[in-house]
Amino acid sequence: MTIEVSGSAAAGSARSRPSRGQGGRAATILEAAAKLFAANGYDGTTLADIAKADGISSAAIYRHYANKEAMLVAMIRGMVTAWESAVVSAAAKAADNPEQALRDLCDASVRVALQYTDVITVWHVESRGQLSVPVRQELAARRSRIVSTWVNRMAAATPGISEHEANQRVRLALMVLNGAARARALPRAVVSEVLYKMMLGFIFAPLSRPGSRSRDVEPLSPALSGTRGSIVSAASFLLAEHGFHSVSMNDIGAEVGIAGPSIYKHFDSKAAILDEVVGLASTRMIETASATLAFEPESSQWLLAFVNQFARWSLDEDPLVTAYMFESNRLEPRAAAAHLKMRKQYNRLWITAARARWPQIDPTAAAVLTLATMEVLFAAPRSEHVEKSTAGVANVLALVWHMLETVGSS
Repeated sequence: MTIEVSGSAAAGSARSRPSRGQGGRAATILEAAAKLFAANGYDGTTLADIAKADGISSAAIYRHYANKEAMLVAMIRGMVTAWESAVVSAAAKAADNPEQALRDLCDASVRVALQYTDVITVWHVESRGQLSVPVRQELAARRSRIVSTWVNRMAAATPGISEHEANQRVRLALMVLNGAARARALPRAVVSEVLYKMMLGFIFAPLSRPGSRSRDVEPLSPALSGTRGSIVSAASFLLAEHGFHSVSMNDIGAEVGIAGPSIYKHFDSKAAILDEVVGLASTRMIETASATLAFEPESSQWLLAFVNQFARWSLDEDPLVTAYMFESNRLEPRAAAAHLKMRKQYNRLWITAARARWPQIDPTAAAVLTLATMEVLFAAPRSEHVEKSTAGVANVLALVWHMLETVGSS
């Protein structure tokens, strides 16, 4: 999901901790729950964990929330309410100037994103299968009304733009805000400025954009052979489809066609399988990116090649890459440390490619730009509002590349 803020939001500060009185305890419980859900997963967090993090007893939680699901719904609704309020206020500030209104909408949304980075992660990753159908429908309707505010301003600011094109641009711009969570360790001012510029790059792209081509490097897929390989392949599919905590060892064994206990001859736990899945995804991504740097003679084309390759993985809904993006935070501490090292290595390759394209770009800005771009490329094919035809994909990639050029060269 996504939320937005603006370039001038560079000075945005973290949300202050609510007071304990007059509903403050309910808010601090949600704050603790959001941090734990984002770090350890919804199913990996207990009420006792939340109570300990907030310094209260488990029984005290029930005075405010019936269960974890109630907390999940409350934190997401709270974020959406803040987003709605920010959008209404921003749109009203420049009611007679639609272009300025769009800039204000971007600014307001980035501020909300930086305020709710944990909740963004929870909605983006953890709400899969956790929210009831009525709640999903409610949130989708509220988000659609927010998007309509943007689309209406775009129609007024960009004569000739179709409703479909305006809707798609807004959705892509909002996907940028998933990068707020990925870049949480980087300086907030830089994150805010780059996300704002990225959103503007989508919103104000010209209606006619030249396409870009690069030499395609074939993905270097690690070999998956024998029963162990079949287990990893089946697990990556199930993890990508259902999530770590919704898949059992028996499920994986059944998918492969072996009896439950037999799977333990190859892996001693589900965590060990996840470690191998994420490790294989990391290896594939690093080796493919490294091959691009080695075999593409024009360094200015490296980033375009990375964009096209990542888009292909995402469009194909590659289960290894999907599990990598969604389930990495389920890894046990030692595996997580090794994975973080590989993720940083892959991110550095993207930063290298970005700086080869735009030598003047600040390394931190390049890190934010590339992290958020990966989020957009991963989210876009999963959105029902983004066209999946050949022409539609080409249009999205052209928009992404225009956005990158706009931000990278600024």
